[in-house]
Amino acid sequence: MATERARVKLPIALTNLAHYTAPLRRFGASSLGRLFVLAIGMAAMTAFTISDLQKSASIWLSACLWCCLAYFAVEGYVRAQAAFQAGKARSYLLSASGIVDLIAIFPVPIALAYGVAQPTLRQQMAVFLLKARHGLCYTPPNCTGTFSDVPCPSTFANWIEALAAEGITGGCGAGVYCPQNPVRRDQMAVFLLKAEHGPAYVPPTCTGVFPDVPCPSTFANWIEQLDAEGITGGCGGGNYCPGNPNTRGQMAVFIDKTFKLQ
Repeated sequence: MATERARVKLPIALTNLAHYTAPLRRFGASSLGRLFVLAIGMAAMTAFTISDLQKSASIWLSACLWCCLAYFAVEGYVRAQAAFQAGKARSYLLSASGIVDLIAIFPVPIALAYGVAQPTLRQQMAVFLLKARHGLCYTPPNCTGTFSDVPCPSTFANWIEALAAEGITGGCGAGVYCPQNPVRRDQMAVFLLKAEHGPAYVPPTCTGVFPDVPCPSTFANWIEQLDAEGITGGCGGGNYCPGNPNTRGQMAVFIDKTFKLQ
């Protein structure tokens, strides 16, 4: 069938990932095999998203499965498009291949549930930093009730208190942590550099790199050191946007560059 042979030239990043997932993709060459991989992939993707990095499931397995989902979604879209253009939409949609392709395309919006544009909350940041610093399988000690606004036990309490115990944060003032507050870009500079270099780290004196970051000022030294290490280049136009909330998408880049995860 013409639509079965339809293929697409994938973006280079997806092509590179696809190289490592060739066995899974070969297994998914048949409709039944593809459905099996999709089922496992969607289950892993959902668990990984809901757990918000709190479970010690393999990130590499998740990445491979996500790659397969993306690969099958792109191929499914191409096959569907070819079928509609050839006037064979009805027979295609009623075929096993068509049904599985629709299932493959469906998870793509779910993958966006990571919330790339959403602000990173201070409670989430604790998990991100400790996982990046100690490894994916790290589990913090049980909480004792350090902060009055972080119930113990609760979902993020262990992580928040471990972050404080390591000297990376002292909270947001007067024995509170403000777990639901978004992390600002100026605050993130301090968190990242302390997590990378240790709680006693003191950055060099600022020189005035960003026009929207007065030098001297509370966060200037930290922000400029983050720039000096190549972790950030600002938010565009020569600025850093220190008061802006740090999005989850930006957080992923900061974590990756700070801890050299690639």
